[in-house]
Amino acid sequence: GTGRERVAMSAKYVVACAGLHADRVAAMGSGSAQPTIVPVRGSFYRLKPEHCKKVSSLIYPVPDPNFPFLGVHFTPRMDGEVWVGPSAVLAFAREGYKLSHVNFWDTFHAIHNSPILKFVRKHPKFVADQLLQDAFPSRGLHLLQRFVPAVTNEWLEGERASGVRAGAMDPAGNLVN
Repeated sequence: GTGRERVAMSAKYVVACAGLHADRVAAMGSGSAQPTIVPVRGSFYRLKPEHCKKVSSLIYPVPDPNFPFLGVHFTPRMDGEVWVGPSAVLAFAREGYKLSHVNFWDTFHAIHNSPILKFVRKHPKFVADQLLQDAFPSRGLHLLQRFVPAVTNEWLEGERASGVRAGAMDPAGNLVN
């Protein structure tokens, strides 16, 4: 066959490691589509090579219990690079690693069929800060300087790396783990 045939199966338990598509996969079966998955893009800056040796270990803040994000942090990598960031903003595609990656259905679902608007109404300052930090690196510089006071915009590479995580939200607009 082509490998696209539908096969009926039954099981007592099913574990689906579906990440950004977990709510959609659950809805395909008899499971609940809650919590709603909202794609959250984090953009990381890279330290310029001449500054990487100045950060030799992980530097993380104490987590804010209101938001299941790590906050701004420094992450030395195995390849010698040091990534700093991230921001946490709505991605316009479930696999939207760049601001220019837009999927109409994902965006429509994230805004229309989810609790994201409730979250924005509850936390307008957090949302605005994250958007500004994502758009303008100097907005987040003071957060980096809390951990490494000497860091300046000149330490940062122009090109950023991004990741997208599954933000799980309950119907009231609360982030859940």
